[in-house]
Amino acid sequence: MRSTASQLVLLAALVAFGSPAPAQPPKLSDDVVFTFIADAGAKDVLDALPKDNNPNIVLRPNDGGEFHLYVKNPAKALKTYTVELSAEPKGTIAARIEVKIPGNKWTRVRMPKPAPVVAVVPVAAPAPTTPPAPKAELPTGQELIRSNVGFRFVLRLLAKDDDGALVPVKGTDGADLGRVCTVTLAKPSAYLDVAKPTLVAPKDKPARISVPAKAIVGIASGEATVQLSFPPTLNAPGLMLREGVYRRAISLDGGPNASVVLLGSVQKYGNKFRAEVSIDGIARAFIYTSEPKGEVTDELQKFDTQVVRILSAKSVTRPTAAFPIKLEVDNAPDNANLEVRVRQVGGDDTDANKEILLLKGSRQERVWVDLAGQIDGGFAIANRSIDWVVPLDLRERRGRLEVVCAIAGTTIKSDPFIITVDATAPEDVKFLKLPAQHIKGTPLPVVAALQDLDTKVVKAVFFLGELQEDGKLPEGPKVVGTRVLDPKTKLPSPVEWIGLMPLPPEKRGEITIGVAVTDEVGNTTTETQKVELVDPPAPNGTIVGKVVLGERAQPGLTVTLTDGEGKPKGEAKTDAFGKFRFEKVAPGAYTLKTTKTDVTLGLTGTAPAQVENGKTAKPEIVLKRNLP
Repeated sequence: MRSTASQLVLLAALVAFGSPAPAQPPKLSDDVVFTFIADAGAKDVLDALPKDNNPNIVLRPNDGGEFHLYVKNPAKALKTYTVELSAEPKGTIAARIEVKIPGNKWTRVRMPKPAPVVAVVPVAAPAPTTPPAPKAELPTGQELIRSNVGFRFVLRLLAKDDDGALVPVKGTDGADLGRVCTVTLAKPSAYLDVAKPTLVAPKDKPARISVPAKAIVGIASGEATVQLSFPPTLNAPGLMLREGVYRRAISLDGGPNASVVLLGSVQKYGNKFRAEVSIDGIARAFIYTSEPKGEVTDELQKFDTQVVRILSAKSVTRPTAAFPIKLEVDNAPDNANLEVRVRQVGGDDTDANKEILLLKGSRQERVWVDLAGQIDGGFAIANRSIDWVVPLDLRERRGRLEVVCAIAGTTIKSDPFIITVDATAPEDVKFLKLPAQHIKGTPLPVVAALQDLDTKVVKAVFFLGELQEDGKLPEGPKVVGTRVLDPKTKLPSPVEWIGLMPLPPEKRGEITIGVAVTDEVGNTTTETQKVELVDPPAPNGTIVGKVVLGERAQPGLTVTLTDGEGKPKGEAKTDAFGKFRFEKVAPGAYTLKTTKTDVTLGLTGTAPAQVENGKTAKPEIVLKRNLP
């Protein structure tokens, strides 16, 4: 955890939806008896008031440090006091420690780790309504709750009265001695200055972008991370990033690294162009775009417009307690809060049809305080600040929903984001053209038809055998179906899937053929049908054909018969009328071929024949001269 030298620091906490309105800060004496300093002095007891006596704590976003609490004895003689710390709103953190302080002296106080707060869990716990924690490892300590007036905790000075009871110590003005410590998060623009990017675009070469950034010395300390990025959703779709230095660390304490230049190289950026600079993990801290008319000039323009966007990896879901949507807010005003409005598409604009979620702040901000830090036993304070990720409770919702996010109290809102909540599986699933009997050992063509009015079907799996008791597909052959293309549009048909199911040669008798159809949210419907496997019938097909040259019949020629694999199956001679005959032919696809010699290179003729049992195929072979 990094320590900031001149600033004391605490940060934002995660808002709980519907949390009660906090009480106003307590009225305390103006006499100063508490202060924080960033570096512990060489002595535990100080003679003079520390110079850094700011009652509030300010921290850079996504940063942390360890700070040291000093308490003054307002009396002239050595005295024992109790230092009490409590959070506002109450209930998240509380601690007390007894300390002896010489008269009119300052002494450092090391607070004990507070006892954990035991939460009372209701019998029927409500669904979680707060955004999920960031995936990164969270800081140690206890989390503060953000109130309407920010993050704060209260320090009080107590002493025992004549009866041994702890009572507040009074100041010269008659009020209780103490301090309300307010925690705020510094804006990146307060400690970093970023100039307009310059863009150099040589003809037929990648454009070079340069972004100077420098520290505003004296405002903050430590190192800040500065990063240049080009959001793909807001730039031309063909934009390509090339070599460059897109990420730098800048020293806020001055020195040679107090000024840096971010360099990038982009290609195919079109007329629409947007560059973003993030600071300390705050995305879109500085935004630059092309001219409003879409003209990319040598100097991009600062983008100051307030914009709200809703992003999500998908727009369809089953009913769920936590459907995540990400909120991005550009250039949010100070102290801005957000509203997320959910309503049924097509429904009345009434309170019964819509739901409004209130978020404190334009970003999700959280802060943790560890009263006994690992470095020197001081106050270890850390924070996380990211774009809001809000889990919508859609368990009782169905159909199409419209979600809009707005900056509270303004007309600035996002475009509607449509979510389809589908709890029904695909319907009317059935097999088409599935025969009652099929020859054993031969692949079985399968076709499934269905409909799904809410969400599209994304997969059909054909299987062999009965479903298991738990509804899982049986072991054995499975074939992923292919969606049928519409012959006119050549686009996928919404209702038919086909496959070719291999059948083991040992399988015989009645079998079960099934299909499992799944839509894009994971709802699945299965359908099965019985098919009887039978032995192949005795060959009983007939081929009666004719060989001609032009219109003349060709007698005395030998015609050969080959199957689909090219294996010979027999020969026949043409009669005086050019006719030939094959009998007792097994069903299948065949090829017929004959040749004739003459004074030239000769003649050749071929013809296909599709044979079915009990039927006669009538091919005609036309002779054609062989080419040299």
